[in-house]
Amino acid sequence: EKKTFDILWVGKMDFRKQLGLALRAVAAVYRHDIRLHIVGGGDNTEYRTMAQSLRIMDLCVWHGAVSHEEVQRIMQQSNLFLFTSVAEGTPHVVLEAIANHLPILCFDTCGQGDAVTETMGIKIPLSNPNQSVKDFAKKIEYLYSHRDVLKSMSDSCKERSVELSWDNKARQ
Repeated sequence: EKKTFDILWVGKMDFRKQLGLALRAVAAVYRHDIRLHIVGGGDNTEYRTMAQSLRIMDLCVWHGAVSHEEVQRIMQQSNLFLFTSVAEGTPHVVLEAIANHLPILCFDTCGQGDAVTETMGIKIPLSNPNQSVKDFAKKIEYLYSHRDVLKSMSDSCKERSVELSWDNKARQ
């Protein structure tokens, strides 16, 4: 119902978080109404240069390091959480996205591979950078064109957040 399709990326500006993959995937999809919200601290000069060379600066919203409350607000206004990290434990930000009913697109690896199910997100295989960009772009395009699937995934996040809650883990 919004005029934009808002994709959220959160992380430090370092190699393991792979913001470059997110930028390249959004460039491959390029739609004038997509917004890639980039949240995270660190030097983003390299990534801004990459966004310019990919001709997607107009699609990028650079938030920088923001408060926890602001990240939650952005999650609640986004359509999709794009998590491109290749080296994690169980990332807290993925659990927060689930709690905010934000469908997730990520690699099928590390803790996010266990936390994200097919009912509330999409996982792609960890391969090589070029293939990963193609895989992420294909899934973004699919979700952009199938908002009903995105809505169903958002609805499923509520069940998954209960399953992953501390109270439920304690009962188990």
